[in-house]
Amino acid sequence: MAQIKPGNILESLEPQERLKQLINYSNTVEVDPHVPPMRYYRSGIEMVRMASVYYEEGSLENAYVLYLKFMTLFLEKIRKHPGFNSVPTEVKAKNQSKLREVLPKAEKLKKLLLQQYQDDYMRYLAEVFKEKSIA
Repeated sequence: MAQIKPGNILESLEPQERLKQLINYSNTVEVDPHVPPMRYYRSGIEMVRMASVYYEEGSLENAYVLYLKFMTLFLEKIRKHPGFNSVPTEVKAKNQSKLREVLPKAEKLKKLLLQQYQDDYMRYLAEVFKEKSIA
């Protein structure tokens, strides 16, 4: 039986499963009702900025995670905050604009990551096959 090297654990997952795990991790965003909603909006801008930096540096997974956390926070979670209605309309509108900007970037990253995961998985399978044929 082939030995799975510690560095190959993620590569041993099928690409869709690997992406699913990343998405599940990204959805773990909680909104604390004791934190003012405007702090979330300021943090959201920083999340998008950092995601862009990660993307430029080639850290696609980190960029994708931040984009997904941003979308999860502002498409689902923030509306449940007790102070949501106190957020100025202009702030919400600017945030909606940022969401429209982020969505296609996240979709592009998803495709790039799936391709990367597919490549990793194929290398992993080739390594396992090679180890089996040597044994």
